[in-house]
Amino acid sequence: MVDKVKPLKIESPSTGGTQDDMFPTETNPSQDYVAAKGIAFEGSDTRLVGTDGSGNIEFQDVIQTSPFRLNKLVKDFGTVANSLLASTQATAASTKTLTLSSNTIQIFTGTTVGQIVKLPVATTLAIGHHFYFINKSNQNISVQTQNGVLLFTIGLTSVAELYLDNASTANGTWTYYQSFISGTATGIQNYVVASGTNFTTSNGSDTLITGFSVTPFAGRYAVWFSTDLIIESNNKIAECTQYYGGIANANTVRDLQGTGSNYRGSINSIGEATVNGSQAVDVRVKVTGGSVTIGQRSMFLIRLGT
Repeated sequence: MVDKVKPLKIESPSTGGTQDDMFPTETNPSQDYVAAKGIAFEGSDTRLVGTDGSGNIEFQDVIQTSPFRLNKLVKDFGTVANSLLASTQATAASTKTLTLSSNTIQIFTGTTVGQIVKLPVATTLAIGHHFYFINKSNQNISVQTQNGVLLFTIGLTSVAELYLDNASTANGTWTYYQSFISGTATGIQNYVVASGTNFTTSNGSDTLITGFSVTPFAGRYAVWFSTDLIIESNNKIAECTQYYGGIANANTVRDLQGTGSNYRGSINSIGEATVNGSQAVDVRVKVTGGSVTIGQRSMFLIRLGT
C-alpha cells in the first residue's frame, strides 16, 4: 500500500542540482519543466518511476522487473473511450461489419430496407464485450454472427443490447435482449390489418388473401383473424388458415361449408405466432369447388413477449 509520494531527484535542465519542493517544478517560465529522475512510493511496496531513454515514463518494481509504459496506457484508454461514443448511420441495403474498435453504441435511422450488422470476430474480444443498438429507422435490421448466420432481428423503433458470453470461436456465444421505443401509450406493440375490398378465388390450395400479410417485430404474438365470406356453390367448403413465416398453423384452420348457392357466413380464428422479425404473419384461403369471396375482414396482432 502506498503511503506517500516524494521526489527522489528533480534536476533543472539549465542549472543542475536538486530540489525537494513542488513536483514537478517550473524553475523559469521561459524554460522547460524540470526533469523528474525518480519517485519513491513509501509504504508496504517500494517502486520507482523513471524514463527509459525514449520519452516513455516507466513504473518498475525494485524486486521484480515489470515495466509499465504510461504512454501505452494513455493510448489504450483513448481507444476504449472512443469505443464508448455513438456511431450514427442511415440504413442501407448493405452489411456493416463491427470490430473490436467499433463504437459500443450503434444508432440507425432512415427508411432503406436490407441493413445487416455483422458482429466482430469473437476471439478478438474479451468476455463481456457488448454493443447497444438503437433502431430509429422504420425497417428491421438483421444482426449476424461472424459467419453470416442470423442471430436476431432488431425491430423498427426498438433498442437491443448484447453481451459476449463465450469467445472460444469466431462466432462466439452472445446473450441479447430487445425492447421497444415506440410511442404507444401502453407500451404494448400491436398491428391491425383491415380491408373491405372483396377478394375472390377458386383455388383449391391455400392462397394469400391480398393485403393480409404483416411482418412484425421479433417476438411472440397473439393473432386474431375474422372475416365474412360468400361460398358460391352448394356444399362446397371454404377454409382459412393463419401462416407464420410461411408455415401453416394447424391450430388456426377454420372451415365453413355452404348449404346453398352463394352461401354467406363468417370465419374467426385465434393463434399464437413466434417470429424472428423477418418472417411474415398472413392468412390464406382455399375452396373445394366453385369460388369463395372474402369480404369485410380484419387481423389483429398483439405482442406477448420475446
